[in-house]
Amino acid sequence: MKRRNFLIAFGSMLSMVLPQISQATTETLVWIKEKTLGYKKKATLDKVVQGKICISCSWYKDDSKHEYGGECALKAMQNAMKVKKVMAHAAGNCNMWQKK
Repeated sequence: MKRRNFLIAFGSMLSMVLPQISQATTETLVWIKEKTLGYKKKATLDKVVQGKICISCSWYKDDSKHEYGGECALKAMQNAMKVKKVMAHAAGNCNMWQKK
């Protein structure tokens, strides 16, 4: 096989594979780790009574694709987890809770 034909075939294979790889990496969800900024997957009873759970927080963005939770838009949480999009459980709670 000539070099030119090989490069054309290789380029066409890459053009088919690269979009699938980039799509797969964007679909990976990063959930907040326990104890990051005082985060708990399930809020304690006193926080639940006060209504201080993730679903009632101003930083929480509900995601209909995921039944357990949604995105946490808190910049400090994103920096602590070192990713741009972190997911929080709807029944969770952290020290940075803020009323909607």
